[in-house]
Amino acid sequence: MSTPTCIAFLTDGGFLKPTLVAMASVLETARNPVELHVTGWKLRPEDWAAVHRVAEGWPGHTLVCHELDEAWMRGASSPKTTIPSNALGKLFLPRLIGKRFLYIDGDTLVLEDLSVAMTLDMAGKLMAGVSDYVVSKHALAGEAAEGSVIRRVLGDAPMVTYVNSGVLLVDAPAILAQPALLEEMADLEAARGFGTVDQDRINQIFAGRMGGLDPAWNASWGRVRAHRSRIRRLRRQAGLGPVAEGPRGRLAILHFHGPRKPWHRLSAKTLSKGAAGVLTYRRFLRRFRSRFPDLAPS
Repeated sequence: MSTPTCIAFLTDGGFLKPTLVAMASVLETARNPVELHVTGWKLRPEDWAAVHRVAEGWPGHTLVCHELDEAWMRGASSPKTTIPSNALGKLFLPRLIGKRFLYIDGDTLVLEDLSVAMTLDMAGKLMAGVSDYVVSKHALAGEAAEGSVIRRVLGDAPMVTYVNSGVLLVDAPAILAQPALLEEMADLEAARGFGTVDQDRINQIFAGRMGGLDPAWNASWGRVRAHRSRIRRLRRQAGLGPVAEGPRGRLAILHFHGPRKPWHRLSAKTLSKGAAGVLTYRRFLRRFRSRFPDLAPS
């Protein structure tokens, strides 16, 4: 029997419906059993019922539900309305899950079976992610000043190792073996003042211990070609080796980060960010809505 693909989501009630769509896309594309971990922040019983209902739509997988401890989240804050403070709950997922897992944000769509993530070579790193689309663009243009927030986050680590926290491959057993690291991860007060909240804090904690994934794992609105080229150039300049490739060399996960979302009313600005990705999402959303009309985001 193959090892289950361990996938993790974190959501609150406000972002539950998009997360259910992302969850459904994981299960629909899976060719191997999935162990699906859903961690909720102050979800109501009817919210959890919706999670179970969607999971039951694709039999043969395992659903594991967790709730974030409110005591853990004391001190969590966010300066942005678009990033909830409970996003810092990602820092507690290793202790809840306890095994290697692939974390995925709820504003995503999975296009490929993700089982290869369980055997990817992480080269001894504790986490791995895709170099952030915007940061890598500025870094290649030489626009990242030494005194920038990103430099403060990374210290001496190369700019290309600053990852987007929307998709993270996590070696939980290796993290759990380091009590001092766990204590640092639990210090949410230290994230105060960071504009991207969980993303900055995760990059700060794991600077020098963060591996690289190909953009196929976290495709910014489907924009991969130029992003991949930038990452290769920046990694060469930093003396770093290649990143871990995506499944079968194809796009694995579309990520619609930022305030605009593909389930919102279509606009030219939304389509300009990645029309093919937006339309792919909306096609899947139509199928999802036909099965779960009351659970589709709008």
